[in-house]
Amino acid sequence: MSTIYEIAKKLGVSTATVSRALNNKGYVRRELKEQILATAEELGYVPNSLARSLASGLTKVISLIVPDIANSFFALVARGVEDMAYNHGYSLIICNTDGLKAKERKYVRIARERQVDGIIFIGSIVSKDYLEELVQARIPIVIADRYVDGLNVDMVVNDNLKGAKDAVSHLIRLGHQAIATIRGPQNTQTGIDRYIGYVEAMEEHFLQIRPEWVRDGDYKERSGYIETRRLLDLEERPTAIFAANDLMALGALTAIEEANLQVPQDIAVVGYDDIPLAAKVRPRLTTVAQPKYELGQQAMERLIWRLSNGDVEKRAETMVLQPRLVIRESSLAGSIVNEESLQGR
Repeated sequence: MSTIYEIAKKLGVSTATVSRALNNKGYVRRELKEQILATAEELGYVPNSLARSLASGLTKVISLIVPDIANSFFALVARGVEDMAYNHGYSLIICNTDGLKAKERKYVRIARERQVDGIIFIGSIVSKDYLEELVQARIPIVIADRYVDGLNVDMVVNDNLKGAKDAVSHLIRLGHQAIATIRGPQNTQTGIDRYIGYVEAMEEHFLQIRPEWVRDGDYKERSGYIETRRLLDLEERPTAIFAANDLMALGALTAIEEANLQVPQDIAVVGYDDIPLAAKVRPRLTTVAQPKYELGQQAMERLIWRLSNGDVEKRAETMVLQPRLVIRESSLAGSIVNEESLQGR
């Protein structure tokens, strides 16, 4: 790997001239600049990013912390972050926490040690007090897919309560009254909001919520399978299941198939997220689509705004993105239909 000293020596110019040409700062004659750039390419010159970061105070590196990159929901959000970051000259360090607080805290510590320019949390599980520490340390952060009340931090969230309420209301319009839910972790805001949406839809239609029909999942397919098996073993089993994410809904489909029951004839299933697999399984899964890629884009865009303005104490904003119900065969036999056509049912 060559240095600016070698380039300068070969062309017989000063290192300052080479630096101005390579960094496109200051005046250098066009012909000489072209010579310098050509020589740099010929010698395989690679800029010293560390030196640049020391000079500018920016590393152009962002830490992206996610609970499960294998979950296609988080993968699509991360892709939105990455594309926006790349377009603005930033690189990402992607950290997978497996939903563990200790692991998330360790990755945050590493991010601070490496002096990244900012941190984006997708589905963060850390406490408000811990996030407040980062705010007080003047580290720019954005939280995506989670809402933390009383914290001066930019957030980009989906209206999870509305999405869940729309999903359960859809089942009610189809005539279901015995509707169970496999809810997400109740230490996450998405899990709480989606459960509240289920409760509100049931209560507004004066339907009973039986304790045995409310099952606790962990957003993973296995928990959806296990909790559905338990629902099917009940003396009075539900006629429909609202799973708080698609992975748990896929687990539910497997359990129902193993029990030699049919979806939706014997029991309907609705998920949440609209991951790519939702449209490929049979029967195709009715679900609530979230603007996943946009969620990531908006989170990175907001972080770039913070970095560009250099004011981490300025009043934070919360952007709320709207979900959309996608009706497929797992709730309604036949081809995909528009939710609007069912409003009068």
